[in-house]
Amino acid sequence: MIGSSQKNGGWFFFENKSISLQLPLLDVNYFQTADEPHKIDVVTNFSKRTVTAKLSEIVVANPSFIRVHRSFVVNVPNIEVMDRSLQMLMMNNGDQIPVARRMMAEVGARIRSFNAGEGGVIGVQ
Repeated sequence: MIGSSQKNGGWFFFENKSISLQLPLLDVNYFQTADEPHKIDVVTNFSKRTVTAKLSEIVVANPSFIRVHRSFVVNVPNIEVMDRSLQMLMMNNGDQIPVARRMMAEVGARIRSFNAGEGGVIGVQ
């Protein structure tokens, strides 16, 4: 089971027969496909955990998650800068995430929407 809750600042949770994770939503930076088949890495501000899941399942768990590349889903509030010329996102933990060319417009729109709402200011270059 994959999901999220907005209670108490927001939580991301993941549970299957071998693992159970519950993380503050803002601690989750991004998800990426792992080296092992059918596995993804959950990258937080403090750690990286590998779980059995699909990126397509992650995207529907919370509206702040957006797929930016075939191998990456990011948590929009944790984006620091979007560099259009390099097609990269700089996350708040310093990691750089590639953005697929076909996703640039949608990612830019989601960042603008986030900036216009109650979120912080994400730089776009």
